[in-house]
Amino acid sequence: MGDDLLGSIMGGMSTSSTPRPTAARGERPPLGSRPPIGSRPPPANISQTAIFADGNSGRDIFTTKSDELIRVNMFSVDTSGMPPVIEKFHLDLYAVSKKGKVSMVNDMKTGHGDLSNVRRLWGLMNIWKHIPEKRRDLFSNLSYSQCVYDCGSAFYVEEGKYVGQSEEQFDLSLPEDVEPSRLSAINQLSRGVIVKIIVKIMRISDEAAKISTQPPMVYESPNCNEMVRFLEAAFSQATNTRDYFNFGNSTFHRSSDVTDDNQLDRSCQIDSEGIEIKTGFTKSIRLVNGNAGGEPQFVMMIDVRRSPFYQESSVLKFMAKLINSQGGGRGGRDNGGNRYGGGRDRYNRGDYRRDDDDADVRRALEKLQRMSADQVRKVLEPLRSIAVSAKHNSADRMKLFFLSEFDFRNHEDVTFEFSKNGESKIITVDEYFRNEKSINLQYNYLPYGIERKKDSVSYHPLELLDIERGQRVKQNNIPPAVHKEMTGKFSMIPEKHLERYTKILRDVLKVHNQKTLRAFGIKIDDEPIMTHAKVLPPPVARAGIEACQPRNDPERPQIKLNKFANPAKLSAITFVCFDSVSEKDVKHFESGLLSYMNFYKMELSKKPVLEYCGEKDEQTLRNIMLRAKSEKNSLVLGITKDAKSDAHDLLKLLEAETGQQTYHLSFAIAMKCGPMGKEGRMPEKLPVTIQNVMRKFNLKAGGLNFKIEVPSRCKNQAVCTVDNRSIDDKLFKKTMFVGFELSHAGATCLYDRQYNIVCGVPSIVGFTYSLGISTDLGGFPYLQKPREHKLQLFPFEFHGSKPNEQNVKSGTCIEHSVTSRGVQEFVLVSQSAVIGTLRPTKYSVLRNDMKWSLTEVSHLTYFLAYGHQVSYQPPAVPDILYAAENMAKRGRNNFKTYQKLQAISRVDRRDANEDVDGQIMDGLTAKFESVDLQCKQYWA
Repeated sequence: MGDDLLGSIMGGMSTSSTPRPTAARGERPPLGSRPPIGSRPPPANISQTAIFADGNSGRDIFTTKSDELIRVNMFSVDTSGMPPVIEKFHLDLYAVSKKGKVSMVNDMKTGHGDLSNVRRLWGLMNIWKHIPEKRRDLFSNLSYSQCVYDCGSAFYVEEGKYVGQSEEQFDLSLPEDVEPSRLSAINQLSRGVIVKIIVKIMRISDEAAKISTQPPMVYESPNCNEMVRFLEAAFSQATNTRDYFNFGNSTFHRSSDVTDDNQLDRSCQIDSEGIEIKTGFTKSIRLVNGNAGGEPQFVMMIDVRRSPFYQESSVLKFMAKLINSQGGGRGGRDNGGNRYGGGRDRYNRGDYRRDDDDADVRRALEKLQRMSADQVRKVLEPLRSIAVSAKHNSADRMKLFFLSEFDFRNHEDVTFEFSKNGESKIITVDEYFRNEKSINLQYNYLPYGIERKKDSVSYHPLELLDIERGQRVKQNNIPPAVHKEMTGKFSMIPEKHLERYTKILRDVLKVHNQKTLRAFGIKIDDEPIMTHAKVLPPPVARAGIEACQPRNDPERPQIKLNKFANPAKLSAITFVCFDSVSEKDVKHFESGLLSYMNFYKMELSKKPVLEYCGEKDEQTLRNIMLRAKSEKNSLVLGITKDAKSDAHDLLKLLEAETGQQTYHLSFAIAMKCGPMGKEGRMPEKLPVTIQNVMRKFNLKAGGLNFKIEVPSRCKNQAVCTVDNRSIDDKLFKKTMFVGFELSHAGATCLYDRQYNIVCGVPSIVGFTYSLGISTDLGGFPYLQKPREHKLQLFPFEFHGSKPNEQNVKSGTCIEHSVTSRGVQEFVLVSQSAVIGTLRPTKYSVLRNDMKWSLTEVSHLTYFLAYGHQVSYQPPAVPDILYAAENMAKRGRNNFKTYQKLQAISRVDRRDANEDVDGQIMDGLTAKFESVDLQCKQYWA
């Protein structure tokens, strides 16, 4: 089941795509005053070869119509008023320092992360604004706003406006040729003092040099790709200023929310973690298919984006917050008063005097003297991934750096060789700052931060360091308190999303009065695009003779069944009590479990066995599971006092090693599953908690909760043009469903990359497959050594104020209009809203040997979303992908647990060329390969 199957599956996949055909019959016109996108006929010379039938071609076996009018977070871009041809030119910029060193400053490959890219962008834009003014003879007297610069190595002008030769070179002298207000930003491009900028402009000789802006050539490749790049750069001109942080296609305001006019929705300050959550947006230009019968359409897609940033503060204040938050943060609160970094600005820094002498900071830092060495290192560890600067340095030549390590010696023992006026002597760091900088260091118990350079090191007192504004928190460093704020209070309902889109277009991108857009004749509609969508029918869930078809109305669609399709038959169960769980409590749970097993017609051959184990006692738990495996027990069920217990990870690792199926419950959940009813009578409907426990229990014991089938009718209308049983055979009979998902280690910080420290955690691939029945899934993880889009769907009209009232229905599907041109794909919303706004899933068809229509594929995908056997409500993706994701997560957690048990932290991982994972990979892989694959519900 390993190499041959995977090789045949992966080898058969093709990434080639063919443009989709236009529909044979057009859809009815949408409601409202605005016509749907793509209403003009397609150009005659664009080849469109069908891979499968279009959803409305009449060949499909489903009758679902596109009669639901919805809005999407796309805005139509009108390029009809643009000049026929735009020319692209190559630009190189070199900075010459006072010492004569020449370095390229617009090389995209240089830089050290987000913060350096932001500083580079500000500096390059300020250089660019002087170039057309310096050489008006080359630019036909154009101003910089009549050109488009991409903040890299290219700029664009109307054809014929740039009259230079194939290569032109000239200089900008600093400060003579530069406005004083722009000097500071330009000097951020180099560590030395810049005295001259060398400008080189070259004509591009290939076909990408001239961009056609009008149909039909604008849609041809590679012209289309260049047109998208030009439009991206043109719309970014308004945000390429020091008022915004730009990271790729994401934009955040430096001080608050990008749409915060009245300071009603400021950045959320998580003071206990030293983090603030900024609200920004992402934008991208796409070429979409347009509605049936129309030509492709350029659109701008906008999405609200929230991201955690480190608060601008001193290093001491940040350390104090980390010390006080040991054991968990205290949550966040809305920003009030003047709390955007205290109004501090690195361009107006003032003097270097410390502002960290308040009593709270001192009390927190004094706790370091009572901490162990490991605890102190844990507090200091986040500083390795944060760019800092010294307060006493000049603001005009800001030097950002990263602390590679820390020196814990006494201050009088930390010395270095200091040279002045031709004399050299050995002095302490304290003496240097006292005599040369007139600074008396106050925190003599704090370690020095060490900045490693190419051939030397620098010692920095932590009390003189600031954390630079504009640094995002890496995903793997986001504290739980911040995650809670981002997914809870900060979730927005659809109506608020649409309000923000309009504000972003008008107030941030300034699409109606932006000089560059007017100069090139680019227009954009500030109302979202409307299009038609289908609402797919949910499948029928069947358990024996009992069947249920969920509703896909504004309420949450849910399968309601009181039986199992295949109740499990268990040989025996081993209960494991961990630590403080008493035998009396387990007996109470056992009594309830046996009664619920009888209710669901599950069978148990032997009397349950009770065992005791400590939560961290690996050997005892291993012996219990090996004994259960040898006695052919169906399940080992562990009960712990806490939901997030170390015993959970240990159980799952040993499950992977031994092949013995396990089930973990917390004490609180187990106590809710005690006996119910009187004299053996059970209530007609069990509580939700008990239902969920029994559904997962039946799966892990080898049973099957329900099967899914193609429905015959939905809302009193026929779903299919032929008998639904024949369609069921076509889609499900003799069809194997396979899912893959990856779980990667977190991104490494700059320190790890600079010093070649490898991650030590491999990528984990979750692999799942169906076993005869689409909902009967099995799977296993395998180790590999070393889905994202921004589309949002909204109803045409909002009714109510709750998330389930303002979101689109489960089953909403778009097969053509807003999908990418040249790619066979559809957009589907399977889940239902509980909080915030639903995120649809985009599916692309890579290969279709079965010649199924796109409508059949989309219906099948929605049916499979209901295959999840525990929640009975559809997740965002089909059950096979949901299971694969769980498999990948489980595999990664097992690897990390194995690392802890083997004390991997003692392995020297300094050499990136060394196979540091090899010592554990071979052993762990061998154990996973020996797993009994009959344990097919391992993913649940």
